[in-house]
Amino acid sequence: MTRKEFAATALNQLGGRAFTMMTGAKDLLILNNHTLQMSIGRNATSANRFIISLDATDTYTMRLERHTFSRKTFELTRKVVQECSGLYCDQILEVFERWTGMSTMVPRFA
Repeated sequence: MTRKEFAATALNQLGGRAFTMMTGAKDLLILNNHTLQMSIGRNATSANRFIISLDATDTYTMRLERHTFSRKTFELTRKVVQECSGLYCDQILEVFERWTGMSTMVPRFA
């Protein structure tokens, strides 16, 4: 699986454009062959980065991080807020919603 294929598959399993719209996700980066990072909007955990990676066992590892940048010392600090591994694709959205309090699906009106 190439880097682009992984990124497309992971984003599709998260919900695609609906996920990015509902969470305010932007700045999607492919960090290595099987890791996708994105900036997310304000949420209950104060995390501003969401990182998802595919493990060798075909399960996902999710991590929420808080990145802060000091303009005085030009240092970037990273704090892991939440982390969970061994998730299957049908568990990703449930765990993300529980951690952040964000809805990931677009409401449908009849």
